Parts: sequence; structure tokens; C-alpha cells
Amino acid sequence: MTKEIYENSVLDDSAEAIEEQETELCEDAARNVIGVVTDCLKLNIREKPTKDSRVVTVVTCLDELEIDMGDSNDDWYAVCTATGIEGFCMKKFVAVRQ
Repeated sequence: MTKEIYENSVLDDSAEAIEEQETELCEDAARNVIGVVTDCLKLNIREKPTKDSRVVTVVTCLDELEIDMGDSNDDWYAVCTATGIEGFCMKKFVAVRQ
């Protein structure tokens, strides 16, 4: 295999990998929305969507959270904080931005 053919094949593989990553990111972004903590001064972000689950961090009123609607349920949002910590919080304390 010549150097030119090898370089072209590597570039083609890289381009395909980038396209796959972009598709995954777009699909994730499509089901993610931004929410704002309301109706409480501090909100526990828990490891699992139950009141008995371990608290992984605490956010404060008016903090923004990225909500993963795909992993959320009727009572809990799956969230990611501004610092990148993932967990669950009760829906009643988060207002979703439209």
C-alpha cells in the first residue's frame, strides 16, 4: 500500500468516526432540555431516582440543570449539573425552559 493510499484510507475512517460522534451528540441533544431549580433553596441530586438514594451533590435555587428526558420518569429528572455531576432530582423542584 502506498503512503498516499494509506493516508486517504485513514482520513476516510476518521471522517466516518466524526460523523458517527456528531450523530450521537445530536440525538442526545434532541432529548436534553435545560431546567432551572425553583421552589426550594437547595435541591439534592441523588444517585438513583429514589428518596432513599445517596446524595451526590446539592444545587441551589436558580441553578441550571441539563435534563435527559430519555432517562427521566414520572417523578424524577435525570440531570447533569454545571460541574458535570450526573444524578436524579425530583421534578417538582425544576422548571423546564421552553
